Amino acid sequence: LKNLSPKRKKIIIVSTTILSFLFLMGIFGKSIPILSTSLVNNYKIELANEYKTDNNKENKEISNDDSNVNEYNKMLLIGDSLAINIGEEITNRFNGITVDGKVSRQAYEAVDLLGNYENYNTKNSAIIYVLGTNGVLTEENIKNLIEPFQNADIYFVNVKVPRVWETNNNKLLENSKEKYSNITVIDWYSLAKDHPEYFGNDNVHLKENGVIAMVDLIQDNLKYDVKIDI
Repeated sequence: LKNLSPKRKKIIIVSTTILSFLFLMGIFGKSIPILSTSLVNNYKIELANEYKTDNNKENKEISNDDSNVNEYNKMLLIGDSLAINIGEEITNRFNGITVDGKVSRQAYEAVDLLGNYENYNTKNSAIIYVLGTNGVLTEENIKNLIEPFQNADIYFVNVKVPRVWETNNNKLLENSKEKYSNITVIDWYSLAKDHPEYFGNDNVHLKENGVIAMVDLIQDNLKYDVKIDI
């Protein structure tokens, strides 16, 4: 740098700083979520910190007679900021669904919530997870997310996120289908990768057309129709 002009030195320093910041966003998003998808408020898509519906109490009173499974009478969505992103649309689509979404939520944090939803462990229940946006998924995460709902049908929406953990998270989810007979992987990645118009400036959170596309995909992958009496 000694032989460079002050102007060129400044350009190099600024460029290095920007590249370092982008690198940190990709590598350390798991341990420092503020460097990951919680940056949503800096973009045009603005989300609340949480999205929760109040249907869990009503769903506790729904009959657990699952001797004849031909429709879902309970539905639970747990996720990160993408669950918030699609919360209103999926609630309108499936009246009575319980949604629990929070910005920057990690998979291991979602596990701590599951005791609140033990009444969803029935054959007439659909459990949907939208996780893996903010950090690495592990086999232990998957195991802990599945075990409380062994009687239910479980759906994992895989990830389309410009982070280093995207590929491994999706591979782990795909491989998990061989271990657990009650899970379905909803392949958001394959759909979304060819539709950059679905995303806001951060390439993570969804515009209105992306929200509709994700909820359509979830609906298309459900094994049964949803009829929740509340």
